[in-house]
Amino acid sequence: MKTAKLADSPTFPAHTATTGARLRAWGFALLAALLVLATEQFIEHFARQRALEVEKNGVLSELSTLRARLEGVVNANLFLVHGLAAVIAARPDMDQAGFNAIARNLVDERHALRNLAAAPDLVISMMYPLAGNEAAVGLDYRSHPEQKQAALRARDSGQSVLAGPLRLQQGGIGIIAREPVFLAPDRPGGERRFWGLVSAVIDAETLYRIAGLRDRAPGLQLAVRGRDGSGPRGPVFFGDAGVFTRQPVTLEVTLPGGSWQIAAMPAAGWGRPGAGVNLIRLLGLLAALAAALMAYRLARDHQALRETVVRWRESQELFERFMANLPAGAYVRDTSDGHMLFQNRWLCDNLPGSLSDFGSVGYKATAAVHFSPASCPIVRL
Repeated sequence: MKTAKLADSPTFPAHTATTGARLRAWGFALLAALLVLATEQFIEHFARQRALEVEKNGVLSELSTLRARLEGVVNANLFLVHGLAAVIAARPDMDQAGFNAIARNLVDERHALRNLAAAPDLVISMMYPLAGNEAAVGLDYRSHPEQKQAALRARDSGQSVLAGPLRLQQGGIGIIAREPVFLAPDRPGGERRFWGLVSAVIDAETLYRIAGLRDRAPGLQLAVRGRDGSGPRGPVFFGDAGVFTRQPVTLEVTLPGGSWQIAAMPAAGWGRPGAGVNLIRLLGLLAALAAALMAYRLARDHQALRETVVRWRESQELFERFMANLPAGAYVRDTSDGHMLFQNRWLCDNLPGSLSDFGSVGYKATAAVHFSPASCPIVRL
């Protein structure tokens, strides 16, 4: 007995193919999530930069107000000292009683002035209030190692000079302002004559309080440096010195003969995540998760479609081989136009007449085909 055996159809290791497909799907999901997260980081970076810019503008606005108030309080007290110097220039023979009559209206709770001194020829001879400051009377600035330089600088420059803030012998922290006093020339066109100095101690704590440094906006860190009007090069005398190392907003406080530098930053530090940044981060995570799920689903569907196409082609090839080796006639015809789509080998070898006429209306076979089981090939699937 003859046996016709169909060729083996291609086979695939199912477990390996399924594992590989899943790994590829997870790879696509991971890639999609990373792309979305990278985009979120890009957007978050610009959002942080924008938030930082807004934060710095807010700090700058607060600092500008404090700078203006600090300059205003300092200058207001210096104007009082300047006014006293003008009175002395007009009355150079003023005694202690006359000095007290003027000074008592300047040293009160409305101002930061703590005491006033007049030093003709650089020697202190008048003081208000006198109580508690008796030791200062008779002090010669030219022989004092700590105050000589500032006193001579005021005399030589003809301008007000600030020293401090520094710790006072009588206790507390003070800023010493020295105003030179010049008398009018004896004759027209002559030079002014140096009379001496008017010194004033400005109480530092009162100055800070009136200027609002102690009552600053909550969450704001402040620091001021530039002792003796030395500006950014001087040491820190108010606040935390570490503020100047953390990229603060800075402004110059203009003073007679120098300047201070005031700095501010948020107490919690720059760039703390706000509601907008947190919202972007949350939306980015959700979008990454959605993109990963979508990519995984698309990759699995694509793989399933490919496997379906492969199985369909295998089935088609198996069907065609089966029909080609079938020991009987078989054909497929399009019923709409009668076109022959498929006919097997047996039909081609044993059908008398034209295949195009086979199966049509009125077709008559010219011969009969007979076969027995012994003569027919056996198709083994």
